[in-house]
Amino acid sequence: MISVIVPVYNSAPYLQQCINSIQSQSYSNLEIICINDGSTDNSLALLQTIAQNDPRVIVLSQVNSGVSAARNAGLDVATGEYISFIDSDDILEPDMYEVLVNLATEHQADICHCGYKKIFQNGTTKNVQGTEKLLVQNYMAATECLLTGKYFVGSLWNKLYKKELFTGIQFDTSLKINEDILMNVQVFQRANKVVFWDVPKYHYFERASSSCNRTNIVKKKVDCVSASEKILELYKNTQLEYICAGRMQGALIDLYRTYLFMDMKGTQDIRDTINNKICTLMPLCQNHSLRGTINYRFMRHLPNLYRIIYTVYDHIRKPNWDL
Repeated sequence: MISVIVPVYNSAPYLQQCINSIQSQSYSNLEIICINDGSTDNSLALLQTIAQNDPRVIVLSQVNSGVSAARNAGLDVATGEYISFIDSDDILEPDMYEVLVNLATEHQADICHCGYKKIFQNGTTKNVQGTEKLLVQNYMAATECLLTGKYFVGSLWNKLYKKELFTGIQFDTSLKINEDILMNVQVFQRANKVVFWDVPKYHYFERASSSCNRTNIVKKKVDCVSASEKILELYKNTQLEYICAGRMQGALIDLYRTYLFMDMKGTQDIRDTINNKICTLMPLCQNHSLRGTINYRFMRHLPNLYRIIYTVYDHIRKPNWDL
């Protein structure tokens, strides 16, 4: 059985479509655990109605505590052999779980995941990445891809996990962003085999009201640093240490830039502290990101000029948030 964990917060406009896409899976041996995280719309009432008509649907409710606390609550009651996490405003292809279970069985894998399709607010779609490549990896190779964005991303919702991987660990409720990649790095570390098939079986919808968009910009950057620091600690003295250090260096540079643009004088002490951490990391990631290092030195030594140039650059660039 697959325990499908669905955190729900004010998702009423999309909730029925999401749950329907889970209920109608060709692989039907599911328990669908929906955690109402203090919604103020009619999400809870919708969930209760759905549960009345499908015994596989379990509805829990909690005071608003965030998506990580909701996922932890789902893990506490899950009884399936496998775990899946689904966002309450997205949908699944009808055979997603059948495909992932078959991959897990065929390859005796602990984690299986697939590609996805992104649906933008204007209605356009994009396969990410849609290469149809099949990768069978050990945890080190899979974690390297996870951290670098090569082949796949750190999301939770396109993955199927053996439940035993979560024994003794929980989502970090202090993080509003990057809690997903931190958890993935932890469970990947426990996996003997990870299989990725790059076919888009999950539909991710871009929403203006997503929790990521609601999070304060400084909190986002601080959480990225915190998550990357914990990931570096996990992979200290391994072949992935320099990648983890490079990731943390990038997060610190982003945080430094954020404070630079907020108030150059009022945040000087904070920026000095961040600079000390960046300098400490330099020996670990010298060969990882020359571009990032040059960018940072420009930012630190010519801040006024940097603000002007970066403002223009940020306006015209097209960042790939999927990587």
